[in-house]
Amino acid sequence: MPAAMAVSEARPDGCTILFGPPAPYIATPLLQNVSYSTESFAAIGNFVGFSYLLGVKASLPFKNVGDLVNYARANPGKLNYASAGVGSGSHLSTAMFLAKARMETVMVPYKSAMLSTGSVLAGETDFVMASTAELVQYMNSTDRIRIIATTHSSRLPDYPDLPTVQETVPGYTSITWNGIVGPRGTPPEIIERFGAMIREALTSPAVVAKFKNLGVYAIPTTPSEFAQQIMDDKVTIHDSLKAAGLLKT
Repeated sequence: MPAAMAVSEARPDGCTILFGPPAPYIATPLLQNVSYSTESFAAIGNFVGFSYLLGVKASLPFKNVGDLVNYARANPGKLNYASAGVGSGSHLSTAMFLAKARMETVMVPYKSAMLSTGSVLAGETDFVMASTAELVQYMNSTDRIRIIATTHSSRLPDYPDLPTVQETVPGYTSITWNGIVGPRGTPPEIIERFGAMIREALTSPAVVAKFKNLGVYAIPTTPSEFAQQIMDDKVTIHDSLKAAGLLKT
């Protein structure tokens, strides 16, 4: 939030930008009384996209999403899950999953994605939805955490045996991104030039290969395409917050 506030108040000269997920400038204004809104920013370009992996504490008997869902439905409120804080991507993704799967569990918020993932690894919490980049290193490890599904709309090419959540919970997917925005009023010529530089970098074979190793993928969009993405995701995030019981309307 401090970073988003600083960018929203900065001179729109192209010298101050914000890089990161949508939560600070889409979810936060919906949840808190802050001095900025989603419209306080100028879209420059999306950068990288990723889905989440669903990981459960290794000591639990759940081998797949069905096991988790069936237990949670039969034992409402008994399981807990870790999130990177209220309104974070992991929180919103899990909230929508719980709503669609008709599950009732308890959220345990942490101050960062690293801490929330670490809580499951340490056996403190029962499950977590964390980015592919965070959990891909544990894909073949079952001593502390068991990866049972991806939130992507299709199975991951590098892990074809890993099911999607929507194979068990129809209609559920969660794909997010890290993009770049500037202050509202940034001149179009600066936005276009900056956006073109980003798109050129994202088509570099070296960058694409590096992203693949991290379990993410490049999203070379124009500023107008990214602006539309932000508006579309504002609707999705609103619905996720409502599903989590954080919004009345």
